[in-house]
Amino acid sequence: MSIKSVEKTLVDGKYSFNDIYDVSKLIELFTLFHETTGFIATIVSYKKHEPLISVGTRNICLNFHHTNEISKSACFRLSRNILPVMNENDTFQLHQCSNGLYEMMSPVSIDGVDIAVLFTGQVLLGKPNLVFFRERAKELGFDEKSYIKSLKDVPIVSLEMLQNAQTFLHKTITILGEDGLNNLKIKAYSKALEDSESRFRSITEQLNDVIYLTDDQGTIIYISPAVESVFGFSSEEMINKKFLYFLHEDEISYALEQFSKAISDLSQKNIFELKMKHKTKGYFIGELSYRLTWFDNRKCTIGTIRDITEFKKVNDALITSEINSGLYMTISQ
Repeated sequence: MSIKSVEKTLVDGKYSFNDIYDVSKLIELFTLFHETTGFIATIVSYKKHEPLISVGTRNICLNFHHTNEISKSACFRLSRNILPVMNENDTFQLHQCSNGLYEMMSPVSIDGVDIAVLFTGQVLLGKPNLVFFRERAKELGFDEKSYIKSLKDVPIVSLEMLQNAQTFLHKTITILGEDGLNNLKIKAYSKALEDSESRFRSITEQLNDVIYLTDDQGTIIYISPAVESVFGFSSEEMINKKFLYFLHEDEISYALEQFSKAISDLSQKNIFELKMKHKTKGYFIGELSYRLTWFDNRKCTIGTIRDITEFKKVNDALITSEINSGLYMTISQ
């Protein structure tokens, strides 16, 4: 953990702890952890140390330390001072509060951002120093006999056991956090994709030209509604069909040749004419323009198709007229 990350508490500048985690599920996990190990588990916000999740507490804390303002503030003061001086090599930090109990703490870091602090413990690491605790009871005005009795309920564990418990919970929370962040990113990406597709469809549905998208196998994966007025087929009838199916059989080899030439150059825009199949009217002359692109992590073809049959007829008629006119002028001379 680096010092500079103290001021940065939102992942991607927008996701907080509650956005990333299902808090109710974490409470279930912490409860099971507490019931199984006997360790207290707490998460507080990184910067302000506001409680986010807390499961379990010791009777000595509940009935004594948390009832006195001096001892209550001591529960949090030391951890606040430790965080700013932890360096990048510190993963876990052991500390003993002023009330004599031990806790292990570690930052919860997601995508390089420290968003919370995990605490486990409220334990003793050896036989308690009764002299210290009797003096503490006297200092804070606790009934010594009741205070020492509650001390006996505090588990005595080894440092290794405490470290193992912290390691398990820390790794579990990190994995859940990474999964939670990935889910948020996927949702955001999906929403952006839906918005983009919605805008794309809105534009293409207003055009007279057919807009189409085929995958690297030549299968139509999108075609605009204008296709019905050009091909006579609905979009639903053409999607998932091979593009070649809608060409005159004499054009297939030529079309494959043209597509093959363009595969190596994503920036090249290609335009050519093909005889295409109409659902009920035979065939028409289509002007096809396309460019290779990447879509959904694969090479695809995006392009437009327009019916130029009438244009070709008019153009051919003009050419024929000009030829005949020229021939007439030659003969008459």
